[in-house]
Amino acid sequence: MFVTTDLYNFNSDREIVGFDIDQDNLLDVDFGELTIKRLKEDNPMEPVVIDDKTFKRYVGNYELSADIIIAITKTGGQLKTQITGQSEMIIFATSNNTFKLQDVDAQLIFNSNDDGGIESLTLLQGGQQIACKRMNN
Repeated sequence: MFVTTDLYNFNSDREIVGFDIDQDNLLDVDFGELTIKRLKEDNPMEPVVIDDKTFKRYVGNYELSADIIIAITKTGGQLKTQITGQSEMIIFATSNNTFKLQDVDAQLIFNSNDDGGIESLTLLQGGQQIACKRMNN
């Protein structure tokens, strides 16, 4: 049996068997002989600036499967995505055509055709690459 507090995980003998390293206030943990340190990022991601015209090109619906749609919307200067049946999420540009989802280990890559129009997006998640064709909106 495991018991979880806000910071540490204990087994039934009250021995620490784990801890939550995602705590914002956790930088160092000392277990006597063992000290675990979380390193701060040396190179935090620099924001990528994308013009409004490019943002608008990405807005639309993309077919993940016959009954699952990835919707891309724009609110102010921010792109968001919502997959059928899930909550809306903010997406952050990591390059001119690649975006990272907030709080999810996934990326969206917008693919353009020879005329510069967006024809599809590629979802990268869990080691998979899934092509999602743009739907006629």
